[in-house]
Amino acid sequence: MTEVGRIFTPYQTKFGVPKQGGMVLADQSYIELSSKFSLDSVRGLDNGQFIWVLWLFHQCEGKEKELIRPPKLGGNEKMGVFGARSPFRPNNIAMSLVRLLRVESQYSKIRLIIEGADMVTGTPVLDIKPYHPVADTPWAEYPTPWFVKESLETKKVEFSCEVPKEHKELIEEVLRLDPRPAYHNDPNRIYVNHLRRLDVHWKVNDDIIEVVKTVKKESNDLA
Repeated sequence: MTEVGRIFTPYQTKFGVPKQGGMVLADQSYIELSSKFSLDSVRGLDNGQFIWVLWLFHQCEGKEKELIRPPKLGGNEKMGVFGARSPFRPNNIAMSLVRLLRVESQYSKIRLIIEGADMVTGTPVLDIKPYHPVADTPWAEYPTPWFVKESLETKKVEFSCEVPKEHKELIEEVLRLDPRPAYHNDPNRIYVNHLRRLDVHWKVNDDIIEVVKTVKKESNDLA
């Protein structure tokens, strides 16, 4: 199996990547197709359309296991690998639903500009398929899976330092999801997220996430 392209996102490391697609919409990500593909390969895709992206958990390391410890359960309870959405899978294949904003073509490079990505920048893409509003919808009622909650839990984000205006929305959307592991609860600990050209330093006070410092870095794939 060969990759059809690479996806470039603001997420420079695994820490802070949204748990699912569509949770952060200020990401300004894109898929760059391999050079063997022309505009003919994306004929039929329309701006605003949702697409399925199949990709590789290429940074996952460790021995394959039948039982895993999902972070959502605090790392204390085990679930079967096929009964969970953990990145540690037999073939390390993932699938995400994202929204196609537009297709760009320049200097023989084809880019699919998307929103709602949940991958580390540079992730290999295996396939792209259009979302089908009928065929991709369950045809019968089904029990609510254990990993689904009634509502998305978010925290308020406050800034005690200067933050570049062009990065503020992304920082807020990422941090409001509280990227910490479920078992972390140290109010004095400083966490760092690597987003675009910034190292974002933050801590948690009760239900408020406070951004205490940002450090500008050298240019990367997605500025």
